[in-house]
Amino acid sequence: MTICVTNCFHWIGFHIVNRLIENDYIVDGLAELTSEREEELSFMLGRNSSFSLYKNEDQIKDKEYTDTVLLSENKTYSIQTVKTYNFGKDIDKPNFINIQLPLLFGEWMPMDQKGVYVDNQYIPFDSARFKDEAIYIDDFMECFMQWMKVSDLPNLISLTKKKNVEVTEEGPEKQLFIRGNRPIDKQISNLIKHYEKIKKYKM
Repeated sequence: MTICVTNCFHWIGFHIVNRLIENDYIVDGLAELTSEREEELSFMLGRNSSFSLYKNEDQIKDKEYTDTVLLSENKTYSIQTVKTYNFGKDIDKPNFINIQLPLLFGEWMPMDQKGVYVDNQYIPFDSARFKDEAIYIDDFMECFMQWMKVSDLPNLISLTKKKNVEVTEEGPEKQLFIRGNRPIDKQISNLIKHYEKIKKYKM
């Protein structure tokens, strides 16, 4: 089973590709290297024979995929695929699963010792928003891997850490609650230690 992941060196894209490979999927990544950090991620993924990197869509125009992951991109693609998971602006197309991401945090994301950057907004670790909304990337990936096994998903999935949220017009069946499986303080501590090791790679 071969899956295409666009923007695969975005920090979330890296975690998606890595988890797919760990679960015996073959992954084609679509991205260009634009920073030292992306080059390091490319080196890490490139050591695995289940991963292939392509710089543009023309290189994969004759390939067909069971699933495609579109990650935080404003451009459109014509990738031949059975199902598409879209992480970004909602796209109303057949077989598109639009996933509204919560506040995710994890290794390789833009950050410093006291907080993280999400959509160019700085969110301190000790802020109310981080404490109330932040979900560790590995906990999110557990959910995503389960969704990939479901044949009939809604076209919009909204994920939240809060139990008591206002139900949107899309319906409660599309709004999912995720429970963190690890103490967040320990996750933050481990994240800062990782950041200290990799901050030398420019973004």
